[in-house]
Formats: sequence, C-alpha cells, structure tokens
Amino acid sequence: MNVLSLFNGMSFCSMALESLGSWQQLCNSTETEMTWKKKEFISVYETYDKTPVEFLPSSLPGRIGLVEHKKEVTESFASIQDGINAYRLKNK
Repeated sequence: MNVLSLFNGMSFCSMALESLGSWQQLCNSTETEMTWKKKEFISVYETYDKTPVEFLPSSLPGRIGLVEHKKEVTESFASIQDGINAYRLKNK
C-alpha cells in the first residue's frame, strides 16, 4: 500500500464518518442503530472510493468552520427577514 492510497483511505473514512453525524451521535447509538450506521458507512465509503478525485471535496470543515458557517447562515436569514419586514411596512 502506498502513502497516497493510505491518505485517500483515511480521507474517505473521515468523510464517511462525517456523513453519519457527529462522533457523539455515533457513540450514543444503540446496537440496532449501529447495525444500520455500519451499512450506511460502508455504502458511503464505497461511493467515495468510486468517485473521481476531482469531484471529492478538497477538505472537510472543522468545528470552527462549521460554527462560522452557521453564523453566516443565521445572519443571512436575519437579513432576509429584515428585508421582508421593510417591504411589508413600505407596502401597507
């Protein structure tokens, strides 16, 4: 096994785990849920393995990136709501 295939395997593993939710959700799963999560993990991993590299994400978001994204989305929705409210006041 070369270094590149090992790296891709680890990346696919990380991406597949990410698709299952958080580590906390995974660790809190029941045995029955783990059976389905295992099947889902294998399916997602195989999909990533068959996908050409140029179509895969270049990186996975970390905790800070996810927090920043959530903040941006919240601010965007607030801006949209402000615009709707201004429109309604203007067109009463």
